[in-house]
Amino acid sequence: MTELKELIKQRATIRSRITLFERFLTPLKCLDSVTERNKLINNELSLRLTKFQELSYTFDEVQSKIEGLDSDLSKQMEEREQTENQFFQLIVTAQEFLEAYNDSKLKQGDESSCRGSSASITNHVKLPPLKIPPYSGDTKRNAKVYQWKICSNCLRNDHLSYQCRLAGCRVCKRRHNTLLHRSNNLPSGSQPRQSQSSSSPRHEIQNNVEPSTNNLPNSLEATINSKNGSASPNPIVTVSAGSSNLALLATAVVEVSNNGNIFKLRALLDNGSQYSFITEAARAKLACVTTKESQYVSGLQNATVGIAEHCNIKVQSTYSSYSCDVTCYVLPVITDVLPQAEIRVNELDIPSNLQLADPAFFRPGDIDLLLGAEIFWDVLGSSQVKLGRDKPVLRETLLGWIVAGRHLTAG
Repeated sequence: MTELKELIKQRATIRSRITLFERFLTPLKCLDSVTERNKLINNELSLRLTKFQELSYTFDEVQSKIEGLDSDLSKQMEEREQTENQFFQLIVTAQEFLEAYNDSKLKQGDESSCRGSSASITNHVKLPPLKIPPYSGDTKRNAKVYQWKICSNCLRNDHLSYQCRLAGCRVCKRRHNTLLHRSNNLPSGSQPRQSQSSSSPRHEIQNNVEPSTNNLPNSLEATINSKNGSASPNPIVTVSAGSSNLALLATAVVEVSNNGNIFKLRALLDNGSQYSFITEAARAKLACVTTKESQYVSGLQNATVGIAEHCNIKVQSTYSSYSCDVTCYVLPVITDVLPQAEIRVNELDIPSNLQLADPAFFRPGDIDLLLGAEIFWDVLGSSQVKLGRDKPVLRETLLGWIVAGRHLTAG
């Protein structure tokens, strides 16, 4: 009974935070035009929205525990429906604000470009108006997927998106259903340039960025086969994702548990790997029970590494309430230390208000765990921060902000 009272108290705190977010949105609805909301307000809205979405995950966990303890289930289901509807309506409203502001910035940029080019033309020619294709991605449709807790890739309700084995979007080939594809992305290279100033660098958080690996380094790909040499259908995994002196691979510190044993492990996020891996040392530390499995991984020049077993672990984010069950193949070593040399992190000018997935990403260290594509695309967020030319990019994930891409010469 004491536990139920404590959970109800937590739920009341969540409701108060919902009210605070709603109060922040209300003045924005009263503004006459999109342009009255400046960049700072929209950046703040984006950060608040990220935290608000995380709050919805926390509510789901707390409410599920309450429903398991309270005998009046119908009352609790009504409570869930009412609160979740608040979450969905406010999330959709905030997303529409951000999309309207981004569309406004794009339109202003086009008008400014037209005025600049027309000034140099002597004979003014009036061009016919061009019809801008409408935005085809429905935020309410995405909200429904979130509301119904179904797979965003195949729209079925018997698994989550990171567990889905079906092909992704037919338009962009990414891991979401074609019905959820958004076509209002800026063309490549059309993002506004950031001013480069060594004395006072300014980094703008870009929101609603489509999941992409354009700014992430490619890993070393390999194929996993059965012992008799027959290849499984199109399996791609990573044997050893070695880093170059120009590329920084994305790492994160996560909590991993097995039978009550919880340890913090350093993970490599690899979108080029179809499977996940764990080192023998990390498996032994967790005391995981393994299942025997005779397979081998073939890499570059058909070099092979034998796999004798796999184990099941639970990965928990230290940044949000995200967690997932992962099947990992056991390898003696996943990769060399990453990065291979220490990075001069003071020259990157990383915003201090962002919580990094791996606070020691710049210092060479062992990799205990490799999380493959199914986890990578499930945790990848839509916000990014570009640090400047020849510098890495920050991408928000449910594990924290990852740092990946080009970097300065290692010190």
